[in-house]
Amino acid sequence: MWEFAEREVAPTIKEYDRAQRVNLTALRRMAKLGILGICIPSRYGSAGMDCICLGLACEELERVDTSLRVAMSVHVGLNSLGLLQWGTEEQKQHWLVPQARGERYAAYALTEPEGRAAHHLVREGGGGALDPYRNDMSLVVEANSGLLLLCGCCHAGLLNTLSHVQRVFEQPGVAIAGGTHLVSASLDHLRQAGQRLLEMEPMQRLYLNHCSGEVAFHSLLLTLGPAVVRPCPAGTRLDF
Repeated sequence: MWEFAEREVAPTIKEYDRAQRVNLTALRRMAKLGILGICIPSRYGSAGMDCICLGLACEELERVDTSLRVAMSVHVGLNSLGLLQWGTEEQKQHWLVPQARGERYAAYALTEPEGRAAHHLVREGGGGALDPYRNDMSLVVEANSGLLLLCGCCHAGLLNTLSHVQRVFEQPGVAIAGGTHLVSASLDHLRQAGQRLLEMEPMQRLYLNHCSGEVAFHSLLLTLGPAVVRPCPAGTRLDF
C-alpha cells in the first residue's frame, strides 16, 4: 500500500487537485490491487482482509491524497460495509460484488459550500424554513484562550457553522481545525470566506485538512497569511 501511494499517487496529486479532476487511473489501480474491497469477505469477490487492513490502507492514502482516502471511506465504509451488514443476499450479489471487485464505485453527493439553499427546508410553524444545519458534525472546545472549533466535514458551510457557534456561545472562535467543506467552492466564495475570517479579529489559527482542498488552502493563505493558515495532515498535534 505504501509503495502504491508513494509511486503512483503522490507524483500526480497536485496536477489532479489543481485541475479539480478525479484520479480515475488510481481508482482503477486500487481495484486491480484489491484495495476497493479490502475488508469485504472473499466470497463476494474481494481481498477478504480485515478492518485493520482497511485502516492501514486509508492511513497511507491520507498521507499523500485526501481525496482518494475519502473515496475509499465512502466506497467501503459508507456503502459496501452497509450493504454487507444490512443488505439482502440479492442486494449483495447485485451491488456489493461489483463494488468489492472495483467494477463499480460507490459515491454520494454534497452540494452548496455554505449548506443553505432554497430546496433545503425543515418544517416550522406549519410551513417550511431554511434548514440551519444545527446538527452539523463539529465540536467546540472552550479553552483558556477562547473557543476552538474542530470540524469533521463542516457540511453546513464554514461561515454558517461559525455564525451558529457565535450565537450559541456568545463569543467568537480563536481557532478552527479540520475539514471546512471548501474543496468545491468557487474563487469568489473563497475570497468572501477569507474576508469574513479576516474580520474576525481574535482568529489566531486555521488548520486545514480533509475536505478543504488545496485551492481553498492557498486562497485563505493569501488572505490571512502563514501565521494563521497552516496545513493539518493526519497525526498533527495542536497545542493551545
